[in-house]
Amino acid sequence: MKKLGFAAFASLISGIAIAYPTKQEIAEARPLVAELMNPVLAEYKGKTKSASDVAQISIQFSESAKSEAVKYLFLRGAVGYYIKDSNFGKAADTIEQIKTNIKGVPPSDIADIISSALSKENARKAPRLNSQLQLAQAQVRAAKDSRKLLSQLRQVKTDPVLRQYAETLALLGDWKGALAEFSKVSGEVGRLAKGDADGTAGKAELGDFWWDYKTSYTGGEPAFRERAANYYRKAIADGKLDGLKRTLVEQRLASLSQPDADMQVVDTQHQNDTETDDRKPHDTEGRTSTRIVTGYSGIVHRWSFTNGFADSVGNIAPSKYGNAKAENGVVALQSGSPLEFPAGTVPLAPFTVQVWASATDKGLGSEGDYIFKIASSSDSKDDSVFWTWARYGKKWVSGIGAFDESKKVGHGKMLVDGQKHLYTITAEKAGGGMLLRFYQDDTLFGEMKTSKSWKKPPMLILGGFVTPTYDEVRICSRALPHAEIITSLNEGPEKLPEIGKGK
Repeated sequence: MKKLGFAAFASLISGIAIAYPTKQEIAEARPLVAELMNPVLAEYKGKTKSASDVAQISIQFSESAKSEAVKYLFLRGAVGYYIKDSNFGKAADTIEQIKTNIKGVPPSDIADIISSALSKENARKAPRLNSQLQLAQAQVRAAKDSRKLLSQLRQVKTDPVLRQYAETLALLGDWKGALAEFSKVSGEVGRLAKGDADGTAGKAELGDFWWDYKTSYTGGEPAFRERAANYYRKAIADGKLDGLKRTLVEQRLASLSQPDADMQVVDTQHQNDTETDDRKPHDTEGRTSTRIVTGYSGIVHRWSFTNGFADSVGNIAPSKYGNAKAENGVVALQSGSPLEFPAGTVPLAPFTVQVWASATDKGLGSEGDYIFKIASSSDSKDDSVFWTWARYGKKWVSGIGAFDESKKVGHGKMLVDGQKHLYTITAEKAGGGMLLRFYQDDTLFGEMKTSKSWKKPPMLILGGFVTPTYDEVRICSRALPHAEIITSLNEGPEKLPEIGKGK
């Protein structure tokens, strides 16, 4: 075959996306896609590129493609190469991209993409992928059953037939039709389905209902739990959940997005009390510590300061020490000597930065200073995300800021009390910007949404003109849920639940 020139490539990717590609369109696109990938695969065979590198390049090609067939083949190939590299979380993300970006992709194709690359052994290590596979298989069965069930429904309108038909509609994405059928079922199912349809039922109540709904299609649970998750998120946003109920809901939400092979969240409400836990619970008034089992996946940097300024995970050292001293597992900063870690230290969203730090009011100026700051450069202001110790009058409070916005937030307890506190920032993608959450110890301190984000991974700066001490700094390439932040606090700075890079 001739070498593919620029004009041929341009014609390949300039088609207009109309619908899910036909078998003929896929067959016609396959040799051209293969030729584009041949140089990349040659590097893979020569071991200069990993399987995940191949997958990422394939995704980049898909982003330029306008033809559905081309886009589909690139994304499908990326799933297989991520699985080859045991990068199951990325593979699951790519499956979601296929479902979002390819119009009308049938569940049977999703099932085929996953099952052709995922072995039974790997399925145990890849809960998200396995869940996507089971859901696709359930949707295939539901599509086959729908006509038969509709025929039965015309003859006999019993609750079991009504429910199963409603489930087929829900699994196939027709929630309006599903709720109409569910509403005809007697008892609690019908009542709550009506409340869902007309907006009269409470969000938390609907979250609990759909989360616990037992579908007759094994593997179909994710479709119902995603609906539950939407109501849970709305209930949290409305301030309708607090205390242990909010913690439980956050655990459930975390379990839906858990990285494959790395994290398991224990739902304490539905687990028998047969396990013991010898950890010392975090002693907070009015709260009982919840046990979270986690591999702390995605950790990319960890500075414990037990071996100077060495990074035990990512091999990144601060680019500026000043006269900072690291002794006995703690780094003490002197006034005017911030600790700077180079650009690229903090990944682009999603990410988490956790810092254990303490300070007193000795030597602090009238305005205080940064606990830590994330920015493109040390003197940057317009694109910084920061958390400060600050004095307003005689009170010490905290200030949080993101890009060109800032907030001055009083917390109700002294932050410069000489005690060690855990400060956490999590970032998630939100359109062209980020959703940022700020946690002090185990409490959500504040939340901000930006309209933009960094184009390149930024740097991290600790301190400035104060004399704080830092006990531990961690950076993770995902946004830790609240439940895991509580676990981090319970374990303390000296111990990770399980040390490892993750993927």
